[in-house]
Amino acid sequence: MSRYTLASIKPGHEVVVGWDPPLTTYYGQVFRENDVILWFGLNIDEIHDVEKAVALLSPFATVPAYVLTQLIADRAASLDRRLGPAQLAARAFIKQNQ
Repeated sequence: MSRYTLASIKPGHEVVVGWDPPLTTYYGQVFRENDVILWFGLNIDEIHDVEKAVALLSPFATVPAYVLTQLIADRAASLDRRLGPAQLAARAFIKQNQ
């Protein structure tokens, strides 16, 4: 799993983005103090398009080119890897409870 912290354009906000191989989705999170403002990428195969993830985060942060490049590489690298038993079990559990 990758995770990159972005500089927020809104004071007091923490913004992160990454690729989650077991869920095969990009994810993003925006927090303000202890409150979750935005959280996407919680479901299996939710977001495969990095531009969609960037667009969802755009009200809160700009994704630098080097992070965008790394996100694309993170996804590409994970597509050739097999999931382990724990990851497969987690996927099955999530599918049953969606």
